[in-house]
Amino acid sequence: MEKFPLVEIEDLNYTYPGCGEPALRDICLKVLPGEFMLIAGLTGSGKSTLCRAVNGLVPHFYGGKISGNVRVKGISTLEASVGELARYVGLVFQDPEAQLVFEDPEREIAFGLENLAIEPIRGIKRIEEVFSCLRLASLRDRRVTDLSGGEKQKIALASVLVMQPEVIVLDEPTSQLDPVSAEDFLVTLKSLNSELGISVILAEHRLERCFHLADKIVVLHGGRVVFSGTAEDIAKTDHAVGMRLLPPISRLFLEAGYTEIPLNVKEGRMILSGIDGIPNRHKLERPDYSHTGMIGKQEKNSSKAFAEKITERDAAVKVENLWHSYGDGNPSLKGVDADFGFGEVVAIVGENGSGKTTLVKNITGILKPSKGRVILYGRDIAEMNRREIAALCGMVMQNPESHLISKTPEEELRLTCKSAGFSEKETEERVSKTLSTLDIESLRSTPVEEISCGQRELVAIGSVVVRDPDLLILDEPTRGLDSSVKERIASLLARRKSQGKTTIVVTHDLEFVAEFSDRVIMLAEGRIIAQGEMREVLSDSLFYTTQYNRCFRGFASGVVTKADALKVLKEFA
Repeated sequence: MEKFPLVEIEDLNYTYPGCGEPALRDICLKVLPGEFMLIAGLTGSGKSTLCRAVNGLVPHFYGGKISGNVRVKGISTLEASVGELARYVGLVFQDPEAQLVFEDPEREIAFGLENLAIEPIRGIKRIEEVFSCLRLASLRDRRVTDLSGGEKQKIALASVLVMQPEVIVLDEPTSQLDPVSAEDFLVTLKSLNSELGISVILAEHRLERCFHLADKIVVLHGGRVVFSGTAEDIAKTDHAVGMRLLPPISRLFLEAGYTEIPLNVKEGRMILSGIDGIPNRHKLERPDYSHTGMIGKQEKNSSKAFAEKITERDAAVKVENLWHSYGDGNPSLKGVDADFGFGEVVAIVGENGSGKTTLVKNITGILKPSKGRVILYGRDIAEMNRREIAALCGMVMQNPESHLISKTPEEELRLTCKSAGFSEKETEERVSKTLSTLDIESLRSTPVEEISCGQRELVAIGSVVVRDPDLLILDEPTRGLDSSVKERIASLLARRKSQGKTTIVVTHDLEFVAEFSDRVIMLAEGRIIAQGEMREVLSDSLFYTTQYNRCFRGFASGVVTKADALKVLKEFA
């Protein structure tokens, strides 16, 4: 018996206002009741635009030219208002700040229910359910502006889930969540899909998190559907775009020449267990990391000891007994001691709300320590003015919208050069070089509002690195970016390293950390709980590690990066 689709898209074409090229071309898709559809594609392929089309934001909010049909439960999104469609479709934006209105988390979550005229007693029950489901109790009495990016994203998710839509559309919902929170959320999402029959349309770049959850995977490229099928189908295809979008474990086995391709860590471990020689390759012993400064509850001062001996020369940045409180009585940082050496790439990881962004904002002078001090290139930052700090340090915030104030990428980069006092000739050289390095030369004159969120992230990075600061801080720089774009950022970090310039990266992307960082600092509840060489920290972690390490743990020691895993597989191929 043929099933009637919940969402039906026929011959959809859409072009943003003032843009010559369509963002979507000839899209034909159906989403059945209870189906879980994953939308994948390279940065700028049209994923976000397609999500907006399902709930009517395209074209009602964004305008532009549209042809074809989008129907939800038989209702045309061209004829119904966004408010009417909200009864059936819930949309979670990639940038949570784009949909948060109130300072009070509970008020924010209740806002949609009020618009739907849900009676108070039913509304209270729904609110308590989502607070419990998404583990938001600790955020109930805090201000939204004081929340981390990941915590804001959880509130945005809750504000949609509480409305109990028949289809939930999510645009990169886990991009700012730590690994544990991301897994929790996706398990919850799959549970809503499996147990309540809610249809899910999920646009994601981090496919290792959700590849195996989807009933159907749709790949976009250049605004067109270039693949539609199951996870097993895409793992067998030779489509170049499809291959680049596979999870790390799947790509690993393909590159090593294996015909049996795992879709997740579990399947990868099952394959390894059957490869002659691998299961008994190593007798593993717990590594001795006492020299790295990893600390437990009884060793709170060891992070300071590690900071003092991490390098024999002066560090580019020293953080000494740093405390910070936002005024709510609960310190966000509690006695942090850390050094950042010349030419180092240091990754800062940890759960949402652990103090990562607060730490780097203290390093740049955006926030002032409640106690302790920051030494920036030999000077106490408390004795430096904003111009002196800006001459040494550049920071790219989590939200690219915090940086972008000009109409085009070129104008944005030129504005930075002008404020730095560069000549017209040097400005042109720096702008062209930066656009080329980040491979966004083709976007030079494109209005910023017409490019994808991932591309805006690159423009935001460009607006800071065009000045080539001695210290560069990137807060979640790979959010919403595909692997090819991450490689551009990696080449930038490598070049800075060769020049002896320091880079600090705050991120949840542990594969990126493994490939391109020298050292890792892990925070929890405002304290450093581990810091050391990248391999030492990630090898000793269960959740804060790479898919390669999870897959090979117990089979081969020391496997953290793709290169490590390939070496083992090829040895036993």
